[in-house]
Amino acid sequence: MKKFLFLFVFIPILGISQGIQFNESSWNDLLSKAKSENKLIFVDAFTTWCGPCKAMAKNVFTDEKVAAFYNANFVNAKIDMEKGEGISIAKKYAVEAYPTYLFINGNGEIVHRAIGYIESGSFIQLGKDANDPSKQLGKLAEKFKNGERNPEFLLNLVKAATEAYDPNAAAYASAYFKTQKNLITKENIELILQTFTDPNADEIKTLVKNEVEASKLFESDFVTKSLDNIVLQNIAKDLNMEETIESNLKNIGSKLNEIRPSMTKEYLPLIGIYLAEQNEDSANVEKYTIQFVDGSFEKLNSQQLNQYAWTMFENSDNKDNLKRALKWGIKSVELESNFYNNDTVANLYHKLGDKKNAKIYAKKAIELGQAEGEDTESTEELLKKL
Repeated sequence: MKKFLFLFVFIPILGISQGIQFNESSWNDLLSKAKSENKLIFVDAFTTWCGPCKAMAKNVFTDEKVAAFYNANFVNAKIDMEKGEGISIAKKYAVEAYPTYLFINGNGEIVHRAIGYIESGSFIQLGKDANDPSKQLGKLAEKFKNGERNPEFLLNLVKAATEAYDPNAAAYASAYFKTQKNLITKENIELILQTFTDPNADEIKTLVKNEVEASKLFESDFVTKSLDNIVLQNIAKDLNMEETIESNLKNIGSKLNEIRPSMTKEYLPLIGIYLAEQNEDSANVEKYTIQFVDGSFEKLNSQQLNQYAWTMFENSDNKDNLKRALKWGIKSVELESNFYNNDTVANLYHKLGDKKNAKIYAKKAIELGQAEGEDTESTEELLKKL
């Protein structure tokens, strides 16, 4: 027993990997250490509530290869951006998303950065890029400022800036695309969609103009949905929760008609649903749900049809509208029968007073739910009422 305890106590000393070794010194001491050892500081900028931060700590920072590389090449620091020195560090280096990874030299100058959950292999490559002057975002940005416009250089700069969510990424991309004779290639389209968030950017307008040609280079409706998303993110900034739903929709509708009229019919009712739900306005949730589904019925998949059928079940007592929702739910089941949509149909039949059909779908929902490991308690309660 004593021998076992002895081995247990000294396991860490025998070289078993404990992951990245994070230095808990003050910021000034970290800078001094980085300068004296001629290394960069790697900062894991995290918060206690950030899920991806916790996943990185559990899955990536403990990886033996990751730990060996970072321990050998950096002064590592793990800093909560909402406590102590972390608050001023977050402000100084514009940390606004989590996790953010900062690579900072001994002079306190940021040379590279990235954001989000990154798998082990890519995380090692991130560290290598941070130590490579030809790929360091800070160095690349400095060269750009000094007039460097070589296409290969610009492409590396755009990729590094996009990965780091650098606000200058779009400016770098515009410079790069000026070196390209044809923007409508798969690589350039992907870069445009990754980089630009303004639907009025020249590159986005060029893509819209050539949308049919561009879409042929990708499967499904990738280009169209990506362009729609850029517009949605842009107009979302104009929503004013102090205004009425009708006023908001009039304003948004006007902008959609100007920027991307193809979106108006489908997306305006969706925005109406969102605003009505925020205001807990059941009547308007009902109204705009009907508008949306009636206008997009043939394009909706099983999950979407079930979602809106359930929305109607929760918000309406109008029999005609509940019958509409029943049609959506049954179509959802026909496309892909599962616990959720059978449960929705059972509840709609019950609300419409049809116990016979409610019982049929409730039994099917329970059967599917139990097979899928779902919680069927609420459906079982419904079945008891029937």
